[in-house]
Amino acid sequence: MKEDTKSGIAVVLILLFLIGVPADLRAQDFWSKFHPYISVQEEYNSNINLTPTNKKDDWITTVTPGVRFNHNDAFTGLNMDVGGGYNWYATNSDLDYWSVLGNFDGRYSPSRYWNFRLRDTIVRSDEPRERDYLGSYDQYYVSTERQRSIYIRNIVEPSVEYRFGRENALALAYRNTYYDNENPGIEDSMENYVSPRLTYWFDVRNGIILEYGHTDAQFDTTSDWTGHNARGRYTHRFTPHTSVFGEYLYQVRDFDQPSSVDYQTHAPSVGIEHAFSRALTGLLQVGYYLQDPKSGDSQDGATVNANLTYRLEQRTTLSIYAIGGYREEYFTSENLGFVKYYRGGATVSHQLLRRLTLRLGGDVERAEYSADREDWLYGVNAGLDYQILRWLTIGVTGSYRECNSDVDINDYDEYRAIFRITATYM
Repeated sequence: MKEDTKSGIAVVLILLFLIGVPADLRAQDFWSKFHPYISVQEEYNSNINLTPTNKKDDWITTVTPGVRFNHNDAFTGLNMDVGGGYNWYATNSDLDYWSVLGNFDGRYSPSRYWNFRLRDTIVRSDEPRERDYLGSYDQYYVSTERQRSIYIRNIVEPSVEYRFGRENALALAYRNTYYDNENPGIEDSMENYVSPRLTYWFDVRNGIILEYGHTDAQFDTTSDWTGHNARGRYTHRFTPHTSVFGEYLYQVRDFDQPSSVDYQTHAPSVGIEHAFSRALTGLLQVGYYLQDPKSGDSQDGATVNANLTYRLEQRTTLSIYAIGGYREEYFTSENLGFVKYYRGGATVSHQLLRRLTLRLGGDVERAEYSADREDWLYGVNAGLDYQILRWLTIGVTGSYRECNSDVDINDYDEYRAIFRITATYM
């Protein structure tokens, strides 16, 4: 599997070589768009392995040099932030390691009809709970490690879109997700996903989205599988501020061996989007899902996707959300598969002063697994970011997270406190 996987960063470089850098970007101000930086972070963690007993706490020092690049015009968009740092553990020095976090988003629009895009995210980390970069509302995977081990995740997504109307488009997207963990007891995996999509509006009020997805899932030891997704959505606009929609999602998971774990999922839903004002917008989508396995009992439940967002100029952003029904986790440390899942929370960001921003957040999650296990997870966090100078910022973050499981070994609680200072060459 590893030999067949291409680095996302290499793909980025190839794309830039193929499309070429526009002449205006090669002009004298090209290098001024690069902003090297160095960040120094000190973290206290009360439970580095997320264990219920015999907890290990530690101070972790991280020094991260990196570079940002931003350029956007009518034809080209290039946004990049790549950093690699060394992590020192004060007590558990055997855990010291190099970390990487890189994000790239490139767009090339040679005409008003065509858009080519490439996005790539690469992570090298030993965090027991891993952020889900494809998820909604800044969420994490449910899968959790009980011993720190270094892993690499790379997600590369090239796509092409042809627009044949103000809102009409044909698109084709590909995604490769690569996961490699140095712990031999944790399974490596790779996903290849291809998805064509049609967006078509019959008139200003009525439109449809038709989308298909094909998944090729590969694993080191457990059964590979093939997946099919089919989604259709019809939307009706009552006004420019209010629209309603109906959606149907059908999924098939076909495992190589054993075939008895094959299943299909039906998930119809309806929803409404409304802009109460320029500052306040809302979404409510509710439905029902039925997971029908080839053998064994079926699972069903309600689905929900709700969000209320308030933005006051550039000073305050408040978001209240709820999301759930089910999710599938096959490319993670535990590969938990089909999980009944609900999550709700709120986040707020407020600019106290011109250079001082306050961030607050909290969430609660519930996950039910096929192996007769149920977890409740609670989390709160708070942070302050202060721009001392144009090129110098500091940040302070505190957080608490707790898991209550009916399988005692999965219980944990964790306190974190982080101080970070970042200097950027402007």
